Amino acid sequence: MKSFLIILLVAFSVVSCKDANVIFEDYYSFGDILWQKNDQPQMSISIDQEQAYQFVLLARLANGYPYRELKVKVSLKDESGNVNTKILNSKVRDENNHYNGEMMGDLIDYEFVLIQDTTLATGTYTATIEEMQEPATLPFVMEIGLRVNKKQ
Repeated sequence: MKSFLIILLVAFSVVSCKDANVIFEDYYSFGDILWQKNDQPQMSISIDQEQAYQFVLLARLANGYPYRELKVKVSLKDESGNVNTKILNSKVRDENNHYNGEMMGDLIDYEFVLIQDTTLATGTYTATIEEMQEPATLPFVMEIGLRVNKKQ
């Protein structure tokens, strides 16, 4: 019974620590740790309040990712079919060729601000993430995702 209470307390603590400004967060996992050029993850984002938002690109790479940068294109399509596109060319290694993300063992997590401040109307948006690098396959990419935060 005591261990059940401890587990319940830990679970409650984790749930209560969620940032109230995060309205969306989702990841797409690449099972073979290869991001193929034709693999373009899509995510559906529901906006229930017109206000300013911040978009953050999330990436989880495995140790061995061979490039200094990660170049992606994110397209955001509204219900009317209007599309806004942002290309992000982010450094994942510093000038000494060391990973500059948050490293946990062989995994490296990155958060790149994609859009600092944009006002969105209520509705459902579709985000599409495309890799824009050569060659057509990026090795050691485990996950790619998006987080949408309310701006204060």
